[in-house]
Amino acid sequence: MAKQTKKAGGRTGRPRTRTYSPFGQRLATKLAERGWTRRTLEEKTGVDETSIWRWMAGKNRPDPDGGAAIAKAIACSPSWLLWGRAA
Repeated sequence: MAKQTKKAGGRTGRPRTRTYSPFGQRLATKLAERGWTRRTLEEKTGVDETSIWRWMAGKNRPDPDGGAAIAKAIACSPSWLLWGRAA
């Protein structure tokens, strides 16, 4: 069996797939609409990029204050962003 080698940057050459939580899907949609990255959102809200990634991946949930700060920055209601409900 041939040994699998990693490409530069530690990638194995397999396509990268992203699986987001429902919250993460809503946030990813809003970021894409604005052409923002998680880093841009960090700069605008002061919320750590790693925390944003963990929320998007479903590893953690934002507290109400963090969710409200992000919702304000991306101009949507906290209810929609956090729970998918209309305001």
